Amino acid sequence: MCSAFLSATMGLAMLGSAAAADLRVCADPDNLPFSNRAGDGFENHLAELLGAELGRTVDYLWWSEPQGSVVDALDEGRCDLVMSMLRSTAVLNAYPPYYRSTFAFVTRADASPVRSYDDPVLRELAIGTGFGTPPASALAARGIGTTVRLYSAFVESGPAGDRSALVDAVAKGEIDVAIIWGPVAGFFAARAPVPLTVTPLRELEDSSGIAQVFDVHVAVRLDEGELRMEIEDALLRRRAEVDAILAEFDIPRLDRPAAP
Repeated sequence: MCSAFLSATMGLAMLGSAAAADLRVCADPDNLPFSNRAGDGFENHLAELLGAELGRTVDYLWWSEPQGSVVDALDEGRCDLVMSMLRSTAVLNAYPPYYRSTFAFVTRADASPVRSYDDPVLRELAIGTGFGTPPASALAARGIGTTVRLYSAFVESGPAGDRSALVDAVAKGEIDVAIIWGPVAGFFAARAPVPLTVTPLRELEDSSGIAQVFDVHVAVRLDEGELRMEIEDALLRRRAEVDAILAEFDIPRLDRPAAP
């Protein structure tokens, strides 16, 4: 009986040890270029890189809700980290952010690029952008609305088809310019059937004061300071590989990648 009890106790300890070795990641199951169930997104690759560096097996909690609600999953201990979190006081953000990106204009390569919301030509073009995004607000602040088509293309959430539709519309000539979050713009434009030009916005905010540039962090629960430090160290040690993954996915960046 004692032997059976000891065996059972050892079994439970082994199960507990295995569970502790998991790195549970909240990720969207259909959200390219960020993540998907097949592991094709850059966040999947980065999570695997972190897992390897920390000696932990990556396991996913598939989560397709907006960023605000994923904090609840962190707080409840359902996952350990979120790969892409804009700066928030509700979580611990790993520093430095592992990339900084911006909204970008996508045009056909045979057309003149648009570089600013204040470019006069913008008022003459058919524009597509995401509903409720900073570009939509920037256009509204300038009274540009009659030529704007709003798509259900959120900054980082929602089905991938909703976001690729903006770039597809430029490629097909249905609109003249798309204004979309940089990682989405860069990824889909590089894979479009016709040559497209991606022109990132360079200012932290546009002339009407609407933020256009955002730092992106790995985030953990507020009580996981030790894990945050481990992630920060891992990102520092593997900085060149992080940069290579972001480059592979054509992510427009305003921060400076590590020297080769």
